[in-house]
Amino acid sequence: MINALIIDDEKMSRLTLCKLLEMYCPSVEVIAEAENTMEATVLVRELKPNLVFLDVAMPGKNGIDFLKEQEEINFEVIFVTAHDKYVLQAIRFAAVDYLQKPVEEK
Repeated sequence: MINALIIDDEKMSRLTLCKLLEMYCPSVEVIAEAENTMEATVLVRELKPNLVFLDVAMPGKNGIDFLKEQEEINFEVIFVTAHDKYVLQAIRFAAVDYLQKPVEEK
């Protein structure tokens, strides 16, 4: 089982991704959700997810800043964002994948 954390400031985006993962990725269990990087920092430390679905553009600190602040990144990252200008930064952080919003079944 892959334990996943979803970090996204948009509730509907989190709900959609949860539902799609439930329907199409039974080996992925969403163990928590965070709507900002402050919540995410605590959850990463406490829950130690294997995989993080990370929105890039969020109020306050963005997803890239969140990753830069991590002492150690012990999880895989899939960026989920509507802003394709972040692709190069995502690659630099060795992102597993990059999903464009809105995330759809395809």
